[in-house]
Amino acid sequence: MGLGIKPFTQGLHELANGGYAWLQPDGGWGWSNAGLIVDGDVSIVVDTLFDKRLASDMLVAMKNAEMMHKLMQAAPGMGEVGEFFLHCFSAFDFEGINRTLPSRTFSGALDLLVGDKPVHLRQVGPAHTKGDVLVYVPGDKTMFTGDILFIEGHPILWAGPVSNWIDACDYMLALELETIVPGHGPITDHRGVKALQGYLIYVRDEAKKTF
Repeated sequence: MGLGIKPFTQGLHELANGGYAWLQPDGGWGWSNAGLIVDGDVSIVVDTLFDKRLASDMLVAMKNAEMMHKLMQAAPGMGEVGEFFLHCFSAFDFEGINRTLPSRTFSGALDLLVGDKPVHLRQVGPAHTKGDVLVYVPGDKTMFTGDILFIEGHPILWAGPVSNWIDACDYMLALELETIVPGHGPITDHRGVKALQGYLIYVRDEAKKTF
């Protein structure tokens, strides 16, 4: 039995308790998900995609969804590792991308308002990367995890330590969540968090015994 609570199909999915998820099967490396939080005339996009074409397709779909929302309201490595990365990421086009640095940064936690909707950002890295952030929408009981969650797939542990990743799972499991949009794989709930956490604990414990 899979860990998803909705069909894992390509494209924009409206969440029953608010917001949208952009899903990209098969959820493997590079095929990441994103989120959209909307309230009134204000919106926030959670996470980017792997190349310009994919991002463009997503933004067109999100723009159409925002318009509908308003209408409804009114009415790299080297050697073998390098070869493996080339195999995994060869489907993506990185030409024409301009690196854009963030205009606002934070450490620890940041609370935002999207319209009248509270959104809580929580830094949990270094885990997948140095700056992993969870995006929690308490009113919708929804969490956008970025690449802290790989559902039904092996996560990439770029930065670590794995203990931070396990702690991030504990943080999510302590919240009242109905919908969890992972960085990779189908939309899930607490079951997906528990499954990944159990896998990471197994990897940690076996690595300690072996190395």
